[in-house]
Amino acid sequence: MIVANIHMKVSPDQKAGLVRALRSMLGPTSVEPGCSGCHLYQDLADEDLLYWVEEWVDRESLDRHLRSPDYRKILEILERAIEEPKLEFDTVQRTNGMQLVAEARSAHGSKH
Repeated sequence: MIVANIHMKVSPDQKAGLVRALRSMLGPTSVEPGCSGCHLYQDLADEDLLYWVEEWVDRESLDRHLRSPDYRKILEILERAIEEPKLEFDTVQRTNGMQLVAEARSAHGSKH
């Protein structure tokens, strides 16, 4: 899996419009072949910081998305950020859940 993360700082007076624009991209992105998730978040500590997160099953699907007209719209939205957006593409080899927490806690004799 590949997780694409975008962090963008927006001006307070443009935030509502940018959030609407990004929300309008959630549906089209989430139904693209190979997309297993698409999310928009607002930072609780800094309300002018937005996070756009996409999850892709493989590189081929991500590359197809990056070449799409819909991604061009996302890039146009990013151009309106007040600071240079931060883009990260993380390759995830394996995902663990609560089992990992339980294993780690039991390995050190913790009962809490």
